[in-house]
Amino acid sequence: RSGRQFELTPRVLQLGYAYQASNNYRAVIQQHLEEITSELGESSSLAVLDADDVVYMLRSSARHRLMSITLSVGTRLPAAYTSMGRVLLAQLSEAELGAFLARVKLEAFTASSVTCSATLKAKIIKVQEQGYSIVDQELDSGLRSVAVPVFAGSGDLLGAINISTNAARVDMATLKNLYLTRLQRAAKAVREATR
Repeated sequence: RSGRQFELTPRVLQLGYAYQASNNYRAVIQQHLEEITSELGESSSLAVLDADDVVYMLRSSARHRLMSITLSVGTRLPAAYTSMGRVLLAQLSEAELGAFLARVKLEAFTASSVTCSATLKAKIIKVQEQGYSIVDQELDSGLRSVAVPVFAGSGDLLGAINISTNAARVDMATLKNLYLTRLQRAAKAVREATR
C-alpha cells in the first residue's frame, strides 16, 4: 500500500497456486492439451466459467499467435463469444441461463458477433443438443475455435477444452471433422483417467 494506491505482491501467487493444486485433474488435462498442440500445431486450452466470463486455467500454446491479446492462464474472455464459454453456458440450468442472458451485455467485437440475446440463446441450445460449440470470428477477426465439455469420471464438470486456429488456415470442414474429433477423444480419455 502506498497512500491510497494498492498493488499486489508475490504473496497473491500462493492463493492462485492453492486453487490450481486443489485440482487433481490438472496434470492429466495438461498432458492432453500438449498432445493436441503437438499433433495439430494449434493452441489448446481448458477454461471454466466465472460469472459472465471464461477464465483460462490450462493452456498449451502453438508457436503462431492468433489474437491481438496474449492468452495465458488467468486470462478472462466474455463467455458469450467463445466456444468454451458457449459449451459452459450450455451446462447451466434453464434458470441460470435465463439470468445470464438477461444481464449480459452483447457487443459487436467483429462483423460476425452475435448481438441479439434470442440468437445467442438459440446457439447455446444447439450446443446443448450437439455437445460441442464452434465459434467463427465473433471475438476476433480470423479466430476460429471448437470446444467440448470435459467431465471427471464422477460426472463432475471440469470445464471446457478447445482448439483455436486461424480461419484463413483451417476451414470449417477440418475444424469439425478433425479438430472436433480430436477434442472429443481427449475429453473421453480424461473422463476414463479420472474414474
